[in-house]
Amino acid sequence: MSPDELTRLKMLSTKTLESLVTPDGIYASSALGMEGLYHGYFGRDTAITAYLIAQAERIEDHQTFLINAVNGLVRLMEWQSTADNPQTGEEAGKFPHEIRLHEADYHHLTIDNITHGAKSWYVDPSDQVMKNWDSNDSTQLWIIVVARLSEKGLITLDDRMKTALKKGLLWCLRNITEYDGLAGYRYHPERKWAGLINQSWKDSEGAYLYENGIAPAHPIKDIFVNALSWSALSYGARIFSEEDPELASLLTSQAATLKVRFNSSANGFLMYDLKSDYYFAEALDEDNHQLQGVSCDAGLALWAYCGDKSIIDDQYIPAVVKRLMMSDMLDEEAGIRTYSCECSVFDPIGYHRGPHTYWPFVTGLIADGFNQFGYKNEAKTVLSAMVQGIKKFDTCVELFVKKDEVYSRFRHPSTEQVSCTDQAWTAGALYYAANYLTLAAAEAI
Repeated sequence: MSPDELTRLKMLSTKTLESLVTPDGIYASSALGMEGLYHGYFGRDTAITAYLIAQAERIEDHQTFLINAVNGLVRLMEWQSTADNPQTGEEAGKFPHEIRLHEADYHHLTIDNITHGAKSWYVDPSDQVMKNWDSNDSTQLWIIVVARLSEKGLITLDDRMKTALKKGLLWCLRNITEYDGLAGYRYHPERKWAGLINQSWKDSEGAYLYENGIAPAHPIKDIFVNALSWSALSYGARIFSEEDPELASLLTSQAATLKVRFNSSANGFLMYDLKSDYYFAEALDEDNHQLQGVSCDAGLALWAYCGDKSIIDDQYIPAVVKRLMMSDMLDEEAGIRTYSCECSVFDPIGYHRGPHTYWPFVTGLIADGFNQFGYKNEAKTVLSAMVQGIKKFDTCVELFVKKDEVYSRFRHPSTEQVSCTDQAWTAGALYYAANYLTLAAAEAI
């Protein structure tokens, strides 16, 4: 891609970030009706977007969006849960999945839902803010990104932030204990307020399926969530090594135990793969049976590093990289697929689990993981592919579909939902990619 094209796409990313990364917080999407469904603060999206911004601006050695991005991270502490409430999904220490401040942005989740006979989402009567905690990974992501920014001198860990970190880490430990040694979640249909069945980044209803097309029994133990938990515990041990050595020791021990379990084929995620010998299952079910669809999530697990270490054993990292670079996972004009196009079963809606579905932020994080472990050519290749895909839409599109050389926005087959036109973490991934590829081209001269 030419320097001029990269410059144009960088301008596209910065224009989107200017509108979504505000002094008050990071909006997951613009407010464009059905083309901007996620105009609110999302824990997962805020952490990932802030991280990608930090990585992009570290390459350029200047700060354009970082101050607002850090403010967005800090503001999430306002909604860190302080108590358990089974009716809303709150658990002490947990960071929120979703916060919507204005009725106009959550009307479709409350009044309209009641009208159609569904449960309403929870709106806190004390402040009229819609709050949801149905995320099994927002807490870990917040801890990881705050820790990484702190190590780079981009954020200061004051007492309030350390308290939030400690509460979040204790929630991580509790979650692992509750689900018998792995991070997990369970859907509770009996609760008063509406919630999400799936609570990882793939949070649509049909995101997890056995190879026969049946949905697995809960609890779900997702590979990326468990990698994030290991990373959060590992960073927490660093942060509190001197201030609270007893906690640090506990975090270190639990991280080590989790890593052993993770790399087990008997009750963990390691699985045999015909193409690369070894790969990792996307999740485990209630009975710790593996969901063996070949997904992008092992690459995301590689992103959840701590320093120069990964939860993935060193001996398996080359196989993971090799598998992700194969043509059924990587399209060099679109990016990394959510699932291998050779998988046997897909969700018919295809929002997360489609054979031709691409989420740009996923490719961006996987590239960052590749780069961290020395796979710089692979990082360059997948970022170039992601940029080619985004270029077809000329917006920071949430996700897209590429089938038979035709690029299109995702469209739900029975509702009006379409891919959001402007998505914060796509803009962050494009911002990172443009800076990374520009630097790579300069160094090659």
